[in-house]
Amino acid sequence: MKILIIEDDPKHFADANAFFFGREGITELVVVKTFDDARPHLFDSEYLKRKAADGVISDVTFPRWYLSKKPLQIGVAIMSLCQKRGIPCVLNTDGYHHNDELDWICTLGRELDWPEIVDCGNHPDQRIETKDWDLAWSTLQELMAAKAVTTAVGAP
Repeated sequence: MKILIIEDDPKHFADANAFFFGREGITELVVVKTFDDARPHLFDSEYLKRKAADGVISDVTFPRWYLSKKPLQIGVAIMSLCQKRGIPCVLNTDGYHHNDELDWICTLGRELDWPEIVDCGNHPDQRIETKDWDLAWSTLQELMAAKAVTTAVGAP
């Protein structure tokens, strides 16, 4: 299976590579830092001979492209594209889901039946040193398994 990880922070980027490298069942691991690098992996392309990711774990805030001056909350766009295209997706952040930056995303996600954001737990005023890659991965595996069952029985 092809897994796409979107993470721009150097520490979390390295942690993601270490956590997922050689993980059983992953045949292709793509770790990118920007929206523009992630987007081509969200659809099949016969022209580019590339298959869409089977699952995505995305940071919430990262740059649109390498020359961006300020990271944006582009994880919302990634989740929206994944939902539209039927790709299981989990948002994974080092912040707290009810802080000023993330609460609107948490609320929107609940309204749209997105998976819960994987975050730092109950630490509203701090960022964590290492993201919970294990929880993000197990959540993504559950979403992919549910998609496989749904696809097998022919449900929409």
